[in-house]
Amino acid sequence: MLRSSDDVSFMQPAVTLVFSLTNVGIVFLGSRLISGRIMEIGSLLTFLTYATQILMSFMMLSMLFIVIPWASVSAKRINEVLDAENQLQDPVKPVSMPKGPAELEFDQVSFHYASAEEAALEGINFNLNFPLANVGSYLEN
Repeated sequence: MLRSSDDVSFMQPAVTLVFSLTNVGIVFLGSRLISGRIMEIGSLLTFLTYATQILMSFMMLSMLFIVIPWASVSAKRINEVLDAENQLQDPVKPVSMPKGPAELEFDQVSFHYASAEEAALEGINFNLNFPLANVGSYLEN
């Protein structure tokens, strides 16, 4: 995984370098042809525009080699989430919410993924006071 990441990190500067050197070469050779009255400025600009469009197409094609593996991994993760069974069960005897303000507090909460060695979140402290009327209005919408 790290190896492919290193390859991708060098791809963008390499493609940009090729793109820039090609444009510099076209302008250099075109300026020599224009000074020798072999080519007109409009022809150079047209050739430069076509070359830029072709090089941009190759740049976009090279970006596909970066995006397709990312999309594949993301699709696999999304399918894992969609295929997971819901572990939450409705209570047999639900309790109604009390009237008045409510408080939600997390004290030193951590979160681990099932297959992870280290915690994704660790030592989270959170305190929230809110009126229950707002919670009910959000649930109805």
